[in-house]
Amino acid sequence: MANNSTENSQTTAITQTFRQFVESRLLAVDFNKLPEKLNCSLRRTNISLNHPRRMELETIQKLNKVLGGKLLEVIDQYKIGYDRLTAAEYKGLLGQQ
Repeated sequence: MANNSTENSQTTAITQTFRQFVESRLLAVDFNKLPEKLNCSLRRTNISLNHPRRMELETIQKLNKVLGGKLLEVIDQYKIGYDRLTAAEYKGLLGQQ
């Protein structure tokens, strides 16, 4: 039965949106303060959460701090910053420089 639970949690992780990933790692109070913590408007915060490919480097770094370093673990899974980051910025995030 434990194997089945593990299988289900892996499937859930794959189908979970980036917004759901962030929401699941923050308390509701902290999630509601996210625009303030990221120093962005509510609109920009929603765009970043709903379209992580468009996220800018500064926002990625701030959100990573808010999430306690958990963001870099899933950067490829959710394709975070793929449309905005240069190759050098991407490698820098992952510590490959």
